[in-house]
Amino acid sequence: MDLKEWKKLAEQEVYRYRDNQAYVRGVLDGGGSSDNIKLKQRARWVLAVDYVKEYLKRTDPQKAAVFSQLFGLDRPLRRAEERRSIVSLSMERNISPTTLYKWKSEMLSLVLLAAAQTGALRLYSID
Repeated sequence: MDLKEWKKLAEQEVYRYRDNQAYVRGVLDGGGSSDNIKLKQRARWVLAVDYVKEYLKRTDPQKAAVFSQLFGLDRPLRRAEERRSIVSLSMERNISPTTLYKWKSEMLSLVLLAAAQTGALRLYSID
């Protein structure tokens, strides 16, 4: 996989963030079968997104707000909103769409880095 494909995977997982938050509680509480690999994987992706949210809040609150709005982390997005959210966000926040596309790429890179740190993403599967 190349970087573009990894970012696409990260984007899909960030969009699933709200759906997967329950899995984190299940893993942390020890509920269900703790041997379930998919459950742990989803929980790791959620933790990766949480780390990026906290990092952006500390370093750049404006980017943190855009991150939450762009991916629907605080409120659910409708399917139609996903495609035009960059343009609507740019008008709403008075930021150029080009800047938002750069920020989105940067945010997805941060999610990939956090996913590698949490174990959600294993670039080199060496067992």
